[in-house]
Amino acid sequence: MKAIRNHEYGDASVLRYEEAPEPEIGLDGVLIRVRAAGVNPVHWKIRKGLMKAVRPLQFPVIIGADVAGFEHARI
Repeated sequence: MKAIRNHEYGDASVLRYEEAPEPEIGLDGVLIRVRAAGVNPVHWKIRKGLMKAVRPLQFPVIIGADVAGFEHARI
């Protein structure tokens, strides 16, 4: 899958549009094919590292979870 990921804290130049592994799905989870995504003001603060004390990141990371899409059938 393609994703915009961070590999370090910093400004918008640290964002990379790249191949990323498909997430593992737990027994109670679903896989969503994203058709639209949103960005919130807090995301740039997380990306820059201003929220490290309350939300430290493990890189590489995809920031955000505001999406619209549809469920994939479980195989």
